Amino acid sequence: MVHNIQWIKKARKYAIEHPAIIDNKVSEIVKNSFIATFRIYLPGKYDIIGKTEKNVKKEEPVTFVFPIEFPLKAPEIYLRDDFNRNFPHINPSLEKVKPCIFDGELSELLQQPNWFHHILDQMAEWLDNASQDNLINPTQGWEPMRQDELTGFHIDELFKIKGKIKISSQYFSGYVWYKKINNLILSKHIGNKEDFKKDDITIMIYFSTDIQTVQNKYIVKVINYFADLREFATECCISDFSDTVNKEYSVLKKYNKNVLFISLSLRRPCKLINSNSSIESFFFAIDIKEQKHNQKIHQKSKVFMLSGINDCEPHLYRQMSGVKKQVINNIVQIGVGSLGSKINLHLARNGTVGYTLVDNDIFSPHNNARHAIFGGFFNNKANFQQLALTSIGVKSKVIKEDIRNCANKLTNSDLIIDSTASLSVRNFLTKTMINGSIINTSLYNNSKLAIMLTESANRNPRIDDLMCSIYQYCLIDDDLVASFFSEQNIRASIGQGCGSLTTICPDSRISLCASGISSKIQHYISNGIPENGEIFIGKVSEDDMSVNWEQLPCDNVHILSSRNNDEFEVRIFESITKQMKEISEKYSPKEYGGVLIGNISTINRTMTVTDLLDAPEDSLFSETLFEVGKLGLRKKVKDIEVKTNGLLTYIGTWHSHPFGGNPSPKDKKTKMKIIILRDYEPTACLIWTPNGIIRV
Repeated sequence: MVHNIQWIKKARKYAIEHPAIIDNKVSEIVKNSFIATFRIYLPGKYDIIGKTEKNVKKEEPVTFVFPIEFPLKAPEIYLRDDFNRNFPHINPSLEKVKPCIFDGELSELLQQPNWFHHILDQMAEWLDNASQDNLINPTQGWEPMRQDELTGFHIDELFKIKGKIKISSQYFSGYVWYKKINNLILSKHIGNKEDFKKDDITIMIYFSTDIQTVQNKYIVKVINYFADLREFATECCISDFSDTVNKEYSVLKKYNKNVLFISLSLRRPCKLINSNSSIESFFFAIDIKEQKHNQKIHQKSKVFMLSGINDCEPHLYRQMSGVKKQVINNIVQIGVGSLGSKINLHLARNGTVGYTLVDNDIFSPHNNARHAIFGGFFNNKANFQQLALTSIGVKSKVIKEDIRNCANKLTNSDLIIDSTASLSVRNFLTKTMINGSIINTSLYNNSKLAIMLTESANRNPRIDDLMCSIYQYCLIDDDLVASFFSEQNIRASIGQGCGSLTTICPDSRISLCASGISSKIQHYISNGIPENGEIFIGKVSEDDMSVNWEQLPCDNVHILSSRNNDEFEVRIFESITKQMKEISEKYSPKEYGGVLIGNISTINRTMTVTDLLDAPEDSLFSETLFEVGKLGLRKKVKDIEVKTNGLLTYIGTWHSHPFGGNPSPKDKKTKMKIIILRDYEPTACLIWTPNGIIRV
């Protein structure tokens, strides 16, 4: 490839025409570059003498060096070699002075409509700000001190360090692991480890300025020796630096170690760029040489300045994900299979903490096809998930038991996420007195349908109520019926035996659903559980590229407790009780009623009323009587049963007593008649009164 000279000529023409560049002071193109001289309007007297105290001149030559890829790639930009380097927003370089003129990728700026004019504008603004020593914009943040030569990296818990320093100026120490690879020092904070037997573990001393001391001067300090580091500490107003370092060195000598790590932290006048803290931390490694006459650190001991990197920790993930807070702190994830593991990792990578993982299953080879974690065999899934969380700095607890055998261990839970896809677990959680709101997450039709149910803070409605709302919604959504009641494709054999089949489904489809579910759960964790429950249905598009999420209406539940061991609890959605009231008042003073449609759960011993059918045309009603008819009723009920796979059915009748009153003898006889006709299946006979709903 060769340079396209026509593009460079066009860039030079832009420079000639730019108002910030002095007329006739754009050089000819030499090879792949040209020099343009910018006119800087210096403040006050400096314009007369031609330069500022920091030696920014009224005429500044700027060299533009164009790569072969230009105009797809931006040119390199250089200032004169003797330009003062003690400015922020200069790119690291040992030789050339390379200004950082744009907060972003310069090549991307070049692709904008004004093309090269954008770069010239940014360069002119940079020089203008430099002339006023105003390159740091408090709104953008403080520019961290530049390192022109990279000598290594130090990984540390920067958020915790800055948290300590924010409230104290006392020095403290810790321990680091370190290694030298290809002339680069790599080191990592390892906590309060006191075992010095290993050669690659040593001490880190953390210093900071006094709480009231703010360093508002930007300097670039070249630190090569311990004498330079002492001088820098003095400039930063850190007291007792040399004595403290030598004191710790005396400890190291006992273990024949000659490497010591130092951290210096300064308080800046504003927050650092891309940070929520105004504390800037520097890290150094000292290769100690000893002064023979006093056994202290020699002033010519070599010092390496290291680039500080934040360790894996929730604070970092919250910063990267934009998650501001966590108001729900004790989170239980039941089931860490293909869906649960993904939800759990999404939340952990948002910086969420406080997990308990519950799963008694073993990770098998086929789990690698869809699990968020991969590579491990025959380890407990909860343990395996815990290892993954630990590797990214998120702590968790593990319960390797079936939740149905260990609910008593969840005494401190605020939120319980059930991703087991088990009806038995769902029913267990429904009827068990357990701390915390429950979220049920489940996938249907080979993960083409996702359902997320969230209980209210006071568990009304409960998960079973919310599921009954799904059944009711099936009556008006044929697509939901097709997915919800579809037979899962379970033809993939994973071994021999009747328990060796698993659902066929691509990992990407589960991930599509898991990401949406995780986003909503994160909203709860950051803002709290809503007062009312919530229902979300996600349908994967035909092309497997997106999920259409729909929120369904959600009601609180009016509860009629069972009066003896033979009765079931009756749960009625408030929209149904409101409907009863409206119908009763419409026909008052006559009694009126209709048919109850709902779900019967033998396991939970509940009857949940989800809908009312109008009284058949042959029903009888007067001021003292309501008798439900039969005309057309059987077909209506049969249609509901077919549409919902029998989950909704006829569960009894209701009628009104406009002026109140208890059930009459006839009401009781009618109930017994219905029970007999229903072959003693659980049956509800309800009466609406102005003072509330009663059961016969």
